[in-house]
Amino acid sequence: MPDQPTKVVGRRVAAWAIDFALWLLVSAALWIALTGRLDADTSRGGGFVIGGTRYAFTSSTNRAIWLALMVLAAIVIFVILPGLRGTSPGKALLRIRVVGADGSPPGLGRALLLFATLVVFDNFPIGFVAALASNGNQRVGDMLSSTWVVRAEAAGRPIAELVPEAGEEGRDRGT
Repeated sequence: MPDQPTKVVGRRVAAWAIDFALWLLVSAALWIALTGRLDADTSRGGGFVIGGTRYAFTSSTNRAIWLALMVLAAIVIFVILPGLRGTSPGKALLRIRVVGADGSPPGLGRALLLFATLVVFDNFPIGFVAALASNGNQRVGDMLSSTWVVRAEAAGRPIAELVPEAGEEGRDRGT
């Protein structure tokens, strides 16, 4: 019997690392775009010195715009794309998808719950251990939102068909 389609914990970790690196890159690019360039020898205060130039916010408006755009980037990468398409840049690259019990993308509400649980308490090592130990390789956020991460070729098929034990768990939770 071939491996069940949810046995993708390693890919999940790598996909998250790719998505997080992308978010950091976007955040850094926005930070550089929204900060002033000051002479490092004569200026004081926050920011970072790169070469002989200090990059620092020169207005609270630019700082607020940067924070808002960072949050927006996180929502797009970690909530909107997975919720509507079942994927994120990292998941797409590693050919995995997040799905509901019927095999379709989870929707925005469930994707938001997945992200919130990841941020609050389901990060490493809790989520990793849960994903390794559960029948459907679900972390706590997956269990709460009735979602599974599967190989891309398995997306679209009901989870009960792919992993019978996991499908039974989903039915027990009312999905």
